[in-house]
Amino acid sequence: MVYVWKWNGKPDRMRLPAELKNAAVYDVMGTRLNSGELLLNEYPLYLETGLPADTLKRALLNAGLSVDGSAFDAEFQISGKKEFAVKLHNLGHKPISGTVTANDRKLPFGPIAPEEYGTVAFRLNNAVSLNDRPVRVKIDVPALKQSREYNWNLRAILAPKVTEAPVIDGNLSDWPAQAHEFPLVRQTKLNLWTPAEDKIRATARMAWNTDHLYLGVTVYKKDYVESPVGVSGLWLADGIQFAFDPIRNATQALEGFQDDDFEYAAALVKDRPVVFRSAASPATYDSLGKEIGEISEVQRAIRRYPDRTVYEFAFPRQSVSPFRLQSGEAMRVNILVNIGNRKGRAGYLQLTPGIGEAPKRPGLFMDLVLLP
Repeated sequence: MVYVWKWNGKPDRMRLPAELKNAAVYDVMGTRLNSGELLLNEYPLYLETGLPADTLKRALLNAGLSVDGSAFDAEFQISGKKEFAVKLHNLGHKPISGTVTANDRKLPFGPIAPEEYGTVAFRLNNAVSLNDRPVRVKIDVPALKQSREYNWNLRAILAPKVTEAPVIDGNLSDWPAQAHEFPLVRQTKLNLWTPAEDKIRATARMAWNTDHLYLGVTVYKKDYVESPVGVSGLWLADGIQFAFDPIRNATQALEGFQDDDFEYAAALVKDRPVVFRSAASPATYDSLGKEIGEISEVQRAIRRYPDRTVYEFAFPRQSVSPFRLQSGEAMRVNILVNIGNRKGRAGYLQLTPGIGEAPKRPGLFMDLVLLP
């Protein structure tokens, strides 16, 4: 007896070859099925046949598939300052080969074994930045007479790896020069906003090593307004919020966080730096429990200067898991700076939409790529 099923992609139909026309086929409940054409999905089918193992294997590999979807899929990865890669996934049961065309440059790929991955890398003339850079990618697999087109946006925060970990003290002078500042420019004005808040600006930077993900945020605002309700409402006055989509699985249309996502808030409470976690991935991803509420595992410093406030953080691995602190890994991030005045919360600055709005929209966050 042999078991046949499909665990990736949409259900497919398999037309059995002549060698298996006399095979007895049963579904998972033991009901005998028509052995001419089988619907393959996540539920196993059982075939009884007297064919030798080698003959049976060859017959199944040569069986015709009527694919409802594509026999392959692809995603893009920013793999360097001036490089991106197309990662192809063979969803079928036969090796595939073909070409990938991006920005009028065509490169071959394959063969990619069934259920395996292959990568095609493309060089860029200019470095990846936070600015939109649309790219159209076409993938052709001639043997299957299949072709697919993708439209991607190559924009990302590129975080360098630090050889010496910065001291978490609210002084960013020990950060590497390669950890470039980027602005938080998406301004949202609420009812209490005044012309004085128009002058406020904020920048952020990120870096990493194998133990921590680092975030530094500078808010150019002379005064500091603490939340009137303390830890339970850090967002009501000066402070920051930041969120992660660790496995980049949110679509742009998705509303609300998924179970892998994180959200944090940080601010001064009676001059004490506080970090509050309101969303976290469950232990089913990594066997690690993660508390909701005020936490101590994230190193933090919030330091006041005459013209600005500096926030500095070091996130240990479990605070961003299932994201992995390894070169080339990517996830989505967002950063929001809350702005308070003497009347209350005046508004906020964001890197992208997605945190300040309700519902949350992690599919709109910015990609973060860990550079070597």
